[in-house]
Amino acid sequence: MWNSTPWLPTLQPVGRKRRELSARAEAGGVESLRELFAGKIDLDLLGRPGNGQRQRVYDRGTTFLLFLLQVMGSSSCEAMVKYLQASHAVKGKDGISSGNSGYCQARGRLDLSILRRISGHLIAFLARAMPSERTWHGLRILAADGTESDLADTPANRKAYPKGGRRKAGRPEPDRGGLLPKLNLVAVFDLFTGGATAWEHGPERVGEQTLWRRLIGRTVAAGVLVLGDALYCTFGNFVEVLANGGHAAFVARDQRIYRGRGRSARDFLVRLPKSKVRAKGWTKAQWARLPDFVELRVVTSVRRRPGFRPETVRIVTTLLDKDAYPAVEIIGLHARRWEAELRFRDLKSAMGMETLKCKTPEMVEKELMMHMIALNLVRALAIDAARLRDVDPARISFSAALVQTGEWMRLAVADCIPAKRRKQLRPMFMKALADAVVRQRPGRSEPRAVKKRPKNYPAMKTTRRKHHAHFCPKAA
Repeated sequence: MWNSTPWLPTLQPVGRKRRELSARAEAGGVESLRELFAGKIDLDLLGRPGNGQRQRVYDRGTTFLLFLLQVMGSSSCEAMVKYLQASHAVKGKDGISSGNSGYCQARGRLDLSILRRISGHLIAFLARAMPSERTWHGLRILAADGTESDLADTPANRKAYPKGGRRKAGRPEPDRGGLLPKLNLVAVFDLFTGGATAWEHGPERVGEQTLWRRLIGRTVAAGVLVLGDALYCTFGNFVEVLANGGHAAFVARDQRIYRGRGRSARDFLVRLPKSKVRAKGWTKAQWARLPDFVELRVVTSVRRRPGFRPETVRIVTTLLDKDAYPAVEIIGLHARRWEAELRFRDLKSAMGMETLKCKTPEMVEKELMMHMIALNLVRALAIDAARLRDVDPARISFSAALVQTGEWMRLAVADCIPAKRRKQLRPMFMKALADAVVRQRPGRSEPRAVKKRPKNYPAMKTTRRKHHAHFCPKAA
């Protein structure tokens, strides 16, 4: 029977045998997805078996697709090995090992630079997919926000992602006990496509504003409006956004700018001075180069909803022209900023990014990258499906699109799609995806609450190894 890993790249067979092996490689899972992923993921970046790569069960393309399926379904490595094992058995190929060591090693061989190029290709597709008429007064709307994820409690992760807060020089890192290492993440989302345009991550002690400042130069440009919560409403952020040619609209947090304006003032300009005390995260030289003041506009509104107390909403923005940018529409953008929270919900709840499972910092970065690739891929497919119904792509249910994409990818990886059917199946896929349109629900409120009660077990206040050694000293 044909063995999938017998030859090194320099010892390939020749003649008819080589042509047969190449044909089998062409019919593999990566080739089955070329029609579906056309223009979205450049599969040529993964290479092809037999072309400079060793013939492996876990070749680069298969490993990438399995990794993508794993993060989309929040599955374990063992589950992906069992899936591939079953698909090989159905096709009558030799059985593969039940251990997940080979798959884990193959994930480690995936070059992070290739994943970044695949991600960049997806982000470029999403940027091209937005028509000009979908902008807001000619501006592309982005929303920035931050979140955190737990990591596997391993020595390598604890060293790379230490506990937040400062400690004196020379002092050892304190024992974290049962606390898991945490990763801080700041991402910028496009509100039309729903995809992530850029992101930065770091340990818990690296704050959200530090990560955001790394993103300003990569995301803010002319024709871009950035939305953010009250944490982003700082003098330095406004100056840097304007310096890059963009605009900002942040929820106000500094009450000093309203003094002397009276209660009737709803829309006015203000000159915000630079603080004499240097803000955290800025060096003396950087703070000295900032201008002495910045011209801003403050828009205030009172939101009244039946059954709720009146809520005062204040937005501070760099959009100074009151005629070109009405105050009512700027207040409306405050509600759209919440869509960034919904994108994090897609990542953490639907795709299981609440806890990243990899045990080394290198693999944690790859796992995070794969989650972002999966998010942008599903959003890119939703854009094509939305065109069939002529609806906003954000109205395509992410959960439904995620499940459908994962199931069709499983068929491709298992090589169950004949070559003659690939072009016929893509329209069927898009039609089924277009059916998952979420109906309009204006004013819908779903307060966060947990219905299922936690189990009545004591909290583990140390590492699992120490916990096990304490209660089972002989077994340890």
